[in-house]
Amino acid sequence: MEVILKFQYVIVISFFVLINIGCQISKKETFDLPHIRKIHFQDIDFDKATYDKDTRMYSQFFETPGYVYSVGWDKKDVIIGEMYKKGGLIEIYTYHDNRLNSKTKSRRGEFEPYYKEDIADNAEQTEDSIFYYLKNK
Repeated sequence: MEVILKFQYVIVISFFVLINIGCQISKKETFDLPHIRKIHFQDIDFDKATYDKDTRMYSQFFETPGYVYSVGWDKKDVIIGEMYKKGGLIEIYTYHDNRLNSKTKSRRGEFEPYYKEDIADNAEQTEDSIFYYLKNK
C-alpha cells in the first residue's frame, strides 16, 4: 500500500513537471521593434547613415525622449541588424544574407540575452523582418 502511494506521488509530480516544461516551451516573447520600425520606416536611408571606423558599420539612429531605434548596414543594401532600446530593455534583430536570422531581448548591463529566438534559414520573411517592407518600398 505504501509503495502504491509513493508511486502515485511520483506520477503527480511528474505530471506537474511536464506541465511546467510545456508552458515554458510555449511561452514566446513579444517584441516591440516591428511596431517602432513602422514609425521610422519611411526615413530609413543608407545615404543618411554614419560610418563608424571601429565597428566598420554604417548606422542610422532615431532618438526620441522615450526610446532609441537604429539600423545597421555592412554596406549599401546589406542590413545586418536593428536595435530598439527603451529604458533598460534592448531588442536586437540580426540579419544574414538579407534574411532575418535571430531576435533577442536583453537588459542593459547584461552580456547574454535573456531570450533568443533563432529563425530558420528557409523561414518565410514575415512582418518581423525589415526586408518584408523593403521589397514593397
